[in-house]
Formats: sequence, C-alpha cells, structure tokens
Amino acid sequence: MTLPDQRAASFTAADAEHALDIACHVLNVDSRGARLHDARHTAATVLLLLGVPDRTVMGLMGWSNSSMTGRYQHMTSAVQRDVADRLNGYLWTPN
Repeated sequence: MTLPDQRAASFTAADAEHALDIACHVLNVDSRGARLHDARHTAATVLLLLGVPDRTVMGLMGWSNSSMTGRYQHMTSAVQRDVADRLNGYLWTPN
C-alpha cells in the first residue's frame, strides 16, 4: 500500500496488527479470525467495485505486476450485473 507521508513510513507490520486488534475491540468483533492480509483483498475488491482503473489500483496497492489484480480483486455479482447492464445498453439501445 502506498504510504502518504514520512510518518507513515515508520508504521510497522506489528503496528498494523495492533491497530487491527484495537479496531476489532472497538467494534466488538472477534479478532481471532481477522488477518490484516484479508484487508488487502477487501480493498482491492472495493476499488474494482468503484471502477478504479487497473493502473491506478496497481499504484495504490504498490503492485508492479498487473497479474496481482487478478489475485486480489474478487469478482462480485454487482460487477457482473454492471457489465451485463452496460453490454445490454450498448447492444440494444437504438442510436
């Protein structure tokens, strides 16, 4: 993930795990099954749902290889429906 400023550069993996534990506690969520890595999949999928271009996602997530989008972004029924609706509009809307 891209770091926004110098202060964030000193944020360690242990700091991130601690922040996740605190967030789970505040939200009254059992943190035993929570993994910080899962948040990367969620973030990538949300960016897909928002229609963010792949190159932008790659920059935000810190990926140098476009194959990572396929690994982290998960197809959802909302995305499938959006594509179907756009195709329908393209193919069947009179000019």
